[in-house]
Amino acid sequence: MLLKLILRPSESRMCIPCNYSYYFSSNIYNWIKKSSPTYSKFLHEHGFSVEGTNRKLKHFCFSNLVIPQRDIQNSQLKSLSPEVYWYIDIPVDNTHQHLNIGIFENQKFHIGDQMNLFVIKQVEAIPEPKWSQTMKFRMLSPLINTVVEKRNGKFGPHYLKPTDPRLNDALHQNLLNKYLSLYDRQPENRRIKFIN
Repeated sequence: MLLKLILRPSESRMCIPCNYSYYFSSNIYNWIKKSSPTYSKFLHEHGFSVEGTNRKLKHFCFSNLVIPQRDIQNSQLKSLSPEVYWYIDIPVDNTHQHLNIGIFENQKFHIGDQMNLFVIKQVEAIPEPKWSQTMKFRMLSPLINTVVEKRNGKFGPHYLKPTDPRLNDALHQNLLNKYLSLYDRQPENRRIKFIN
């Protein structure tokens, strides 16, 4: 389920680090931990997996902050808006439930400095789209996809560029693995074609 958090910055011209993804991820884990420390530990340390792979999937993603009026100064993002928005998408009911309870119990969070406090004014559930054979999506945050490669005698992740010819296959396999980890079966229709 896609959630839209409507946030009020505690300061009228708040400055936060441009690289704030770690803080967002930490806040999500903290909210889940408020509801269930056991489930939060499972998600953080193990997550969901697919047999034959080493990947541990968390099954949540989030957008960048949507700040209607902003400025960037010295690697800092300055919010000039009275309200900002943040989207969190969670397809797993348990995770969604624990996140909601955690948000309800603690309706504020900070990014970086304790002075950069955001108060959650409202949480909206965004309805699912009407699914069809051909869909167009807009990313709310950067897409990162990797393949395992051997470099200097060691295997490790190689981050794919948008122009890499392996990207379509890697995205396709990534989506199939996520589906399998959620439903414990392959989808009926495994055909997916990405068009730039």
